[in-house]
Amino acid sequence: MNFEKVNSIREVFTYIERFKGSLFVLKIEDAVISHPLFPRLMKDIVQMHHTGIKVILVPGTRNTIESNLKYFGVNTAFHNNIRLTSEEALPFVKLAASEVSNTLITQLAANGAQGLVGNWVKAHSLGVLKGVDYARTGKVMHIRSDIVSKLLAEDFIPIIPNIGWNDVGRTYNISSNQVAAQICIDLKASKLFYIGEQQGLVAQGLNLDDDININDQGIIANLSITQAQSILDQNDDIPFAQKDYLIHSIKACHNGVKRVHLVSALIEGAVVQEVFSSVGGGTMVYTNEYEHIRNATLSDVPEILTLMDTFIDSEALVPRTQRDVQESIENYHVYEVDGVLHGCAALQSRSDDTVELCAVAVDKSAQSSGVGRKMVGSLIQKASEMKFAKIYLLTTQAEDWFLSLGFRTVSMEDLP
Repeated sequence: MNFEKVNSIREVFTYIERFKGSLFVLKIEDAVISHPLFPRLMKDIVQMHHTGIKVILVPGTRNTIESNLKYFGVNTAFHNNIRLTSEEALPFVKLAASEVSNTLITQLAANGAQGLVGNWVKAHSLGVLKGVDYARTGKVMHIRSDIVSKLLAEDFIPIIPNIGWNDVGRTYNISSNQVAAQICIDLKASKLFYIGEQQGLVAQGLNLDDDININDQGIIANLSITQAQSILDQNDDIPFAQKDYLIHSIKACHNGVKRVHLVSALIEGAVVQEVFSSVGGGTMVYTNEYEHIRNATLSDVPEILTLMDTFIDSEALVPRTQRDVQESIENYHVYEVDGVLHGCAALQSRSDDTVELCAVAVDKSAQSSGVGRKMVGSLIQKASEMKFAKIYLLTTQAEDWFLSLGFRTVSMEDLP
């Protein structure tokens, strides 16, 4: 077995340990159900569940609703891409929700998992807005998280369709994207997946800021919520489906979800690649937990030296002079709050594909607030964006801490 395969296996173990006990919410478009790779997607989801990750599924139903309405000769109108659900159309909306949910249950059972469908979404009518009557189209109020949490604890995979209920039992057709985002918020999920036919957000034709990261396939690789909002602000004609994904991704991240992934079910293993490796193929929208981190400037040098002094005295860092830092200031990043530096770290290129993480120092008053973890996480992300394949560091005293962040111990022969 070669070195790269061994590293890939180790990486999977790291992610399994990291996400064990976490909750993932996966919204699956019904357009992918008839594709030959759909059973493989469901198998991957069940295997993910078996590793200890809690899973909730939200079925998308738009295509199935359209098919049912067409078959029975029932017409519905749309306003701003929202279906105006009539009394006549509602039974066929509910039928579509049942059909897609049953398909998911069947696939879960075929792979050794128990799915359960329930009416756990509280909703209310959209009513009449600017002269438009939305009839039986509703909006999510909240999720019965008490019931769903009990099912998760009993190893069920809850399936929550796009049907909401008010306090007197009146039903509404609601957005599956909204349902998925609200589940994440109410149950404090770690990740949200929007799984459809398209592999993320296509960059072509969009007005984008210069710092947007685009992969070789023309897909936007990752977006902070600030960048995602900028895309919405700059592109009025963005396709509705992608606009809706971004709106609910931003909402979910603002309310505690760390990562939202837009991935394709039509690419083999796309979901497990997003979960169990550092290389994803779709678009990731993430909470901007690094908002206090910026590139260092020459005016920061005195404070950087002060931050490092304590660690140099204890021989946790190698000595660096003012000139050393000034000459490589473009490699340094700092953590600043209200004009005060609380941490610093640097990336030093060692070869075309390898970079060293160095000069990591955090003020004593900030060491219990996660500043160091955020600094390291930010620079790992930065190294990935700069296309470095490997990142390493040298330490004599902080090995356990760096191991807890996903690093591993290697021999000197493995270093550049």
